[in-house]
Parts: sequence; structure tokens; C-alpha cells
Amino acid sequence: KFYACDIDPSSISFLNKYYPTVNAKVNKFNSRLPYTSNFFDFVYSVSTFSHFDNESIDLYINELSRVLIKNGILIITFEGDNSIESVSNETSVGVKEIKRILKKDGIFFKKYHWLSAYKKSKLFDKTNIDTSSYFGDEYGSTICTTEYIKKLIKKKFEFLGHAEAVICDRQDLLVFKKK
Repeated sequence: KFYACDIDPSSISFLNKYYPTVNAKVNKFNSRLPYTSNFFDFVYSVSTFSHFDNESIDLYINELSRVLIKNGILIITFEGDNSIESVSNETSVGVKEIKRILKKDGIFFKKYHWLSAYKKSKLFDKTNIDTSSYFGDEYGSTICTTEYIKKLIKKKFEFLGHAEAVICDRQDLLVFKKK
């Protein structure tokens, strides 16, 4: 059986239309996942941790741990070292500054500068397929070091492996097993 959840209703509508055997649900940003504890034996989260601040990352690590069974497998992707130049261009923060922050904190996060103004504008329409309209205010560009993620997750998960730049030559992939 396959399940999916997303904050964008248009993504869920697409799944329901073209993949009706997938049980797909909409969930709100920074809320509990719509599944009971110990529900899954495998979870794959692609390109979500590349937009979260520290608190959101922590919340979703806890949620993913909650919904996974013991020895369940977790695969996540996040923006790593290979994304620094692109994120620098997107955020107008210099490469050297991003590297300095990553070295010091293990995580670089900058809110999307356009999101707040967009949400206040007349252009904002929740039926628009632009998924950014569903994001919370604490949504932006995030780069993490592998060490940061591993340290954050080590109490709940065992690290199994890492692959760099597997999505669009930007996102790294980490594989864990729930303890």
C-alpha cells in the first residue's frame, strides 16, 4: 500500500486523479502528520527539509519517528554543499557568508523574501497551483550539513548511508533506520 501527504491540495488532487491506489491526504504546514503512530515501515521525504527552519526540521523529524515502526527505514533529501551557489543566488546572501554560517551552525535558513508580500497581495489565491501559497510563514531556503542532520536525528535513528547531489545536482540523500 502507498500513502502520501502534502500541504498543496493540487498535488493531492493530481495523485487522486492519476494514482487512485495511493491513499493521499492534505496536511497543514507544521502540523502532525495525518497517520497513527508506528504506521509505516518505510518513509521517503523528498525536497521538504530544503525549506524548513530549525524548529520545523525538529518537528518533522519527531513526526517521522512517530509514524515509523521500530527498524523502519527513513530516506530524506535536503540541500547540501552542492546547493550553496544556487541558494546564494536565490537569497542574495553571499557564498562566503552561507559557508560561514554552515560551518558555525550546520544549517543556513532564510525566509523567502517574496512570500509574505505575496500572501498579502490580491494575487494570492489558494486554488493556484503555485504550492508556495500554502507554505507557512517560516518557509524558505535551507541548506544543512550532513553532520547537522545526523546529530539532530541520532537519538531516534541509526545512520545507514548518504549520497550527494542526487536531485538536480543539489540535494543530498540520507538513509536512516529507526532505533
